[in-house]
Amino acid sequence: MEDNALRLEPVDLSGLERLYPLMEVDFPIEELKPLDKMRRLMRQGLSVGWRISEGGSLRGYAFLIQGPGQSIPLLDYFAMLPALRGQGYGSRGLELLKKQYPEGFFLEAEDPADASSDEEKITRRRRVAFYQRAGLVPCPFPNRVFGVQYLILLWMEHPPIERNRFAARLEEQAYRCHLSEAVYDRRVSITVPEA
Repeated sequence: MEDNALRLEPVDLSGLERLYPLMEVDFPIEELKPLDKMRRLMRQGLSVGWRISEGGSLRGYAFLIQGPGQSIPLLDYFAMLPALRGQGYGSRGLELLKKQYPEGFFLEAEDPADASSDEEKITRRRRVAFYQRAGLVPCPFPNRVFGVQYLILLWMEHPPIERNRFAARLEEQAYRCHLSEAVYDRRVSITVPEA
């Protein structure tokens, strides 16, 4: 009897090679790390990938970054196959990630306030609303990473009271663990809210 439950399966380097062409379609070029960088992060143990499958068939994927000593990873990339979007697979995939990372995770969504058109603003708002329906909480604070302003969304069973400050520190750690100090200083701007 075949198991048709949605599940997470670890992605190795060859799996990354197979998924990367999908990522090139799913993510804007300014947000997608080069394949060589993603390979290096996986080899260093700073990134882990998950294939989201059902009955052995690919339904989507997720890649997370987690630095040494960091208990809450950054959900760096998360997508379902285009033909499956709007059918509940994304919500189910996030539920699997919540079980895999019970301490929590956070992600970056392009900030609707920074959209260059009304159409883009609507798309960004829809994406943020999806994550909020899945239980992630917005943690607004000023940031710009490689030219993109993000709204950070956090999932934790019991988020801290000062969640914006907490999320800013998480984002800072996620980038400091894999960027050189020079690149971080030049391309990442995170303003940690005052306590």
